[in-house]
Amino acid sequence: MPFVDKYDTQSPIALVRQLMDYKLMNDRNSLDEKIFIQDCIFFGCMNPKSGSFFINPRLQRWFTTISLLAPDNEYLKKIFGQILESHLTKNGFGDQILKYMDKVVTVTCELFNKVTSNTQFSPTAKKFHYLFNLREISRIFEGLLLSDVK
Repeated sequence: MPFVDKYDTQSPIALVRQLMDYKLMNDRNSLDEKIFIQDCIFFGCMNPKSGSFFINPRLQRWFTTISLLAPDNEYLKKIFGQILESHLTKNGFGDQILKYMDKVVTVTCELFNKVTSNTQFSPTAKKFHYLFNLREISRIFEGLLLSDVK
């Protein structure tokens, strides 16, 4: 988010808010000319774990605010278990492999929960690349879906 100045505003945010309020911009060279903006859609999102948590209420009034929580461990097991089971049965993997499917899903979900709950793996200024989310667990299962019977 842009720097908050002494008037508790953010210049780029104020410009976007003005554009959304009036649906026009003035030409910088000739202030008499107005440029009307039509059919423009604004979309924004925030990371609830890092960054600024303040949104200017004058700008936020134009957005529908939706907040989603991460799914529970049981939901993760069910979602990724069904995906993996579908892959294994469609590609003709035997019962020897299918009997380990639940264990693989359970261990992967437990490892993911341990990494995300451990403060040692939380992002900091020096370790900003420590962002573990559902993308990481989906990459593991994406790799498993590349498996073949051969």
